[in-house]
Amino acid sequence: MGIGNTTAAAALTLALFGGEAAEWTGPGTGVAGPMLAAKREVVAAAAARHRGDAGDPFDLLRRLGGFELAAIAGWIAAVLQDRKTLAMTSAQVGAAGAIYVAGAAGCIGLGAEFLGPKQNVA
Repeated sequence: MGIGNTTAAAALTLALFGGEAAEWTGPGTGVAGPMLAAKREVVAAAAARHRGDAGDPFDLLRRLGGFELAAIAGWIAAVLQDRKTLAMTSAQVGAAGAIYVAGAAGCIGLGAEFLGPKQNVA
């Protein structure tokens, strides 16, 4: 993926589901201390800026996700439409998939039961 994608993933999930930036934002590539605090401030500011203006979860993805998360979301949609099993194994993939959970129960067969507890994922 690259540097910065866990920040985008954290901002997207915070905007989708609420809570505090510290709940969704972890060390990513290993940042700590003041750098982690700054990352959490960026995540909180980005989510706050776009949450109210976004029309739906896909608009939040457009505003906060970047090309990588949008591509992953498209891949997830294709997998789910084919009724294949999908294992989401990173914060970025989970954030991209979360737009379907936040969008509507039943959207491509996903429901909130697929979203586990939030725990500093990005």
